[in-house]
Amino acid sequence: MRDMQTSRARAATAAAFLSQGMVLLSLTTRLPDFQDRWHLSDVALSLVLLMMILLAGAGSVVAETLAKRRDSALLLRTGLFVIAVSVPVLCVAPSAGVYVAGMAGYGLGLGVVDASTNMQAVAIEHRYGRPILPSFH
Repeated sequence: MRDMQTSRARAATAAAFLSQGMVLLSLTTRLPDFQDRWHLSDVALSLVLLMMILLAGAGSVVAETLAKRRDSALLLRTGLFVIAVSVPVLCVAPSAGVYVAGMAGYGLGLGVVDASTNMQAVAIEHRYGRPILPSFH
């Protein structure tokens, strides 16, 4: 069953998937710039990325845990807010430490957004009563 609210929820969730992907793509293509700016070796950059990935995993677990008591849409908005704050911090960081902190915040937000967008997509798929999850990816 599709109503206006379900259609808006689908559009909003699709926009969240798109935002997450575009930010990740943008940051990935800028990694050489960050590496040069902060004089990071390949190993140091790899460790920063590993930290970000581990924190993304932690963010997913946090989202799963909180989703039992909170609405996943609220979690999604919170994760997007964390990303919206973290990305400018890491992009204009005045020091390598602030850059790493921004990447840590981004990783945590990324995990929350990843988990909660999928939760939202599954909920919307149930409302539609047919498979639509692949259309979000």
